[in-house]
Amino acid sequence: MITEVLDRLQNSTGLPIHALHSNVTGNNKVYPCLVYTYYLQDDNGARARWRLELNLITETVEEAEIYRQEINDIITTGDGAGEYEHITSLKLNGGGQMFNYETMTLHTYMYYDVYERSL
Repeated sequence: MITEVLDRLQNSTGLPIHALHSNVTGNNKVYPCLVYTYYLQDDNGARARWRLELNLITETVEEAEIYRQEINDIITTGDGAGEYEHITSLKLNGGGQMFNYETMTLHTYMYYDVYERSL
């Protein structure tokens, strides 16, 4: 499930990882960090499709690029699903960057389509 992916990211990058609506950003300096949300898009009973949205928050473009590449390499190991128990396919499908002038941080967005066998 998605928690397998998040656990792997936490263990491999050492980045603090927080749910989207947790109270960790704002004036508290917690950068770099990774904020996530995920939701079910479709489930036909045999296979479910999830959307995993990651927001990497850093202070520099250089830092963002290093973590972005590391995150993508960790998530899409091999065929994108090879080392996950229930996930059959995991692919990057969009993203972008924006600079937040209030917090002076760069936000790098990565969107993944995650397919798994329905439980």
